[in-house]
Amino acid sequence: MYKPYQSSIYLLSLSLSLSLSHMELLLLLYALPIFYFLFMIWKRFVLKNVVNSGIGEQTYAPRTIIAGREQNPTILDAISEMEEFFHDSIAKLLARTAISPLEIEVLVVNVSMLSLVPSLAARIINHYKMRDDIKV
Repeated sequence: MYKPYQSSIYLLSLSLSLSLSHMELLLLLYALPIFYFLFMIWKRFVLKNVVNSGIGEQTYAPRTIIAGREQNPTILDAISEMEEFFHDSIAKLLARTAISPLEIEVLVVNVSMLSLVPSLAARIINHYKMRDDIKV
């Protein structure tokens, strides 16, 4: 017989203020020399692709792109971006649900392009002083 699990599960998504509209994205791209060239030649093609690409009016962009430093991001940029996300999102979730970090039994973290020591999961566990036996 199936017995349902009684705990709550929460899914966090990126909720930072680093988002761009189509126009802001086009202005950033327009500043790149290669994009400027393409834009001048295939203006309608480029605009159609940006609009139809699935990029929404509130698309996330890393701080390095917004600052115009996409050619030379640093490891510190990536770490600060991750920490800003988890400090903001997890703090809001814990406050909204009135859950203590010690009550969390399982933590699932997905990082696709950066491998840190200590890991992002370890940083979250240590920052929020979660249980020693938490499953990651």
